[in-house]
Amino acid sequence: MLDTSASMTLLLDRLKGAAEEFLIRLWPDDRAMVGAFNDNIQLLPSEGFISDHARLTSQLQELDFGYPTRLYEAVDRSVAALRPLDGRKVVVVFTDGSDTASRTGRRAVLKRAVEEDVMVYAFGLESTYFDGRRSVRTTPDGALRGLTADTGGGFFLLTPADDLGETFTRIAQELHSQYLLGFTPQRLDGNVHKLDVRVKQPGLSARARKSYLAGNARAAERRR
Repeated sequence: MLDTSASMTLLLDRLKGAAEEFLIRLWPDDRAMVGAFNDNIQLLPSEGFISDHARLTSQLQELDFGYPTRLYEAVDRSVAALRPLDGRKVVVVFTDGSDTASRTGRRAVLKRAVEEDVMVYAFGLESTYFDGRRSVRTTPDGALRGLTADTGGGFFLLTPADDLGETFTRIAQELHSQYLLGFTPQRLDGNVHKLDVRVKQPGLSARARKSYLAGNARAAERRR
C-alpha cells in the first residue's frame, strides 16, 4: 500500500520503482496485490491476489494520487482483503505522513490484524515538499511503529537518500526466512492476550507479534 497523497508527488516515481524491486523478488507461489491511498483507497488488480508478478508491476502505473491521507483505513482495507487467503499474510505500507482522513482508528486496525493473523510492515519516509505557500516537512505517523510491533512486523524510518530498492529487497528476503512457532493456550476464551517472545543469545531480539487471540473460529466470529 503506497501513500500517493500530495506530499509524495515528487517521490512517486522513486517509490513505484522501489515497489517494483519488491515485487520482482517475490517467489513464484506468492500472491499479491498493489494499492494506493490518499483521499481514496485503491487495490489492484480488481479480481484480487495474483501470482503474475509482471502484471503486478504493470499495475503500479495505474495507481492514482490525491490529497488527504487515509492511512489506517488503507491498512484496514488491506487486512480485510487478505481474509480469504491461507498462509502467511502481510501488509506492506509506505507513507511519509500522518493519517488525516480515516474513519478507522489505529486500535480498530490492530484488533482486526491480530484476529486475522496479519503482519504489518511499515516504511516511514521523512521528506520536504512545497504546498503552494511554504516548505513543509513531513513526519511519518509515530503510532505506526506500535502497530507493526504488535503484529510481528517491522518499522523502518528512511530518508530521501536511502536506497528504497535495497530496503524493499531486504523485507522480501525476511518474509521468506521466518520461523513459525505455535503453542496451545490453557484456555480458549476468545479473548486477546499479551505475548512476549525472547531469545537467549545476547544482542538479539525476536520480531514477533505482541498478542494472540485464544479462541477457535466460532469464538472469533462472536467477537466480530
